[in-house]
Amino acid sequence: EGPTLIVSPGPSAKDNGPDGQNILQYLAASNRYKVVLAGSATRFLADGTLSPENVDAIVFNNPESQYETLLDGKNGLTQAQLEGIPVYVATHCRREVFTALQNLQGDIRPWNAFIGNDDERPINYKKSSDLEIGTGYGAAISALGLMSALGHRYFEMIGWDGSADYAIELEDLPDYLARTQDPRETVQIGNYAVFKDFAGDGKEYQDFISAHPGAIYSLKIHGNGLWSKTLNTPVFCHSQPFHTHDF
Repeated sequence: EGPTLIVSPGPSAKDNGPDGQNILQYLAASNRYKVVLAGSATRFLADGTLSPENVDAIVFNNPESQYETLLDGKNGLTQAQLEGIPVYVATHCRREVFTALQNLQGDIRPWNAFIGNDDERPINYKKSSDLEIGTGYGAAISALGLMSALGHRYFEMIGWDGSADYAIELEDLPDYLARTQDPRETVQIGNYAVFKDFAGDGKEYQDFISAHPGAIYSLKIHGNGLWSKTLNTPVFCHSQPFHTHDF
């Protein structure tokens, strides 16, 4: 059984692989992964970047409107693209998401998210005998938790970059803000600037690993984004090593 590849919609999922092919297509076609599309990464199925036979699961975690766009049957997913793919949908997602999936005859598998402090986010993972799966800032960590609960132990992630763009060097931040007029608040992590919401995403990852050390045997973050540069230390919770590779 090969590792589970959790796919987010960030820039690193659109990079080129060793042979010039899209890196996501390259990895999926290798047949060494269980491919899980997290949230809006479902667009890679809708736009034809990935074929249905290369996708093993989809995870929806938050009641976000873009899910409805992805499932509208017009510019989004088709019934043929969803056929045979289990779609794990958090039960607090909008009713329209379930209706759209039903209209597409999707294989809906509801799951109940752990929500702390009467708030959808941020989710603080705390040590527990139970594996708590939160909604969080993004679908990637929800997918990581859910797949862990289903018995997956070896993971790689791609498209989970920690920014709307690649990691922003602190010295490049003034030029970036002047060029883009991006109004979002940034915080410093190491030598990089990251948007505040994405910083919460990284903290959730660390909290999850800390709270549930037996849930993951190994994890590799692909790409040149913030998280691959700041969080990408090998995770070995058991004595057996597991080979990962860089592209």
